[in-house]
Amino acid sequence: GATAARSRSRSRSRRRGHSRERRHSQERRMAPAPRDRDTDKDLEKGKTLIKEGRQAEDRRDFQEALFLYKKGIKKVIAALRKLPEEDERRQPTTTMVNEYLERSERLMRNGTT
Repeated sequence: GATAARSRSRSRSRRRGHSRERRHSQERRMAPAPRDRDTDKDLEKGKTLIKEGRQAEDRRDFQEALFLYKKGIKKVIAALRKLPEEDERRQPTTTMVNEYLERSERLMRNGTT
C-alpha cells in the first residue's frame, strides 16, 4: 500500500519536473540574443571619449574637445550600426550623437581648428 503510493508520487513529480525543464529551455530559445561584448565596449569607449571632450570644452580647450568628440562619435556610430533595432539604448544614444555632432559643428564654426 504505502510503498506503491510513494512510487506513484515520485513518478508524477519526475514527469512534472521534466515538463518544467522543457518549458525553461523553450523560454531560453525565445530570449533575445545576448549582447555583443565588442559592441558594448565600443559604445562605452565612445561615450567616455565624448565625456572627456565635454570636460575639455569646459576647460576651454576647444581643439582637444573637438578631437575627442569626433573620435567618440565615430566609435558610438559604429556601435549603433551593430545594435538591433529593438535595443533600448538606440534612441538615447542617437539623441546624444546628434547633440554632440551639433556641438562639434559649433566648435568648428567658431574657428577652433
